[in-house]
Amino acid sequence: MLSAYAAGNALLIFPSGRWTDTVGRRPLLITGMSILAVAYFAFPASPGMWAAMAIMFVAGAGSALVNPGQQAVLADVLAQRPGGNVVAAYSMVSDLGGVLGPLVAGAVVDLAGFGWAFALSAGLLVVAMIAWAAVPDSRRLGPAAR
Repeated sequence: MLSAYAAGNALLIFPSGRWTDTVGRRPLLITGMSILAVAYFAFPASPGMWAAMAIMFVAGAGSALVNPGQQAVLADVLAQRPGGNVVAAYSMVSDLGGVLGPLVAGAVVDLAGFGWAFALSAGLLVVAMIAWAAVPDSRRLGPAAR
């Protein structure tokens, strides 16, 4: 499953970086989060291994649409200012999510079941997607977003 996810990510990560610079950050962030949320909602209902792998491939592709945009927004926010502390905080929070996420997901699986862990992840993505859709000033999201 992880290999299928990684393959979907690898397929789109480089083109997504170019698209982020030409189309804008917000469209790819919202699209990628939408794809991820749908994939995470669908995964627990997979009828078999091949369907589950296909869904994880699509989730990896959605992740590839999100990641360059996140990093580009960070660069846009920093512009020409020194950003060591901001980049460090971003990296630390990302790492914290990587450590705590599996612990929280494991607790959710123990308490409510496998599907609920993916539903929780999908729900968080929907919240983030709505927040990005509500960003009022797209001019702050890089030159291509203007």
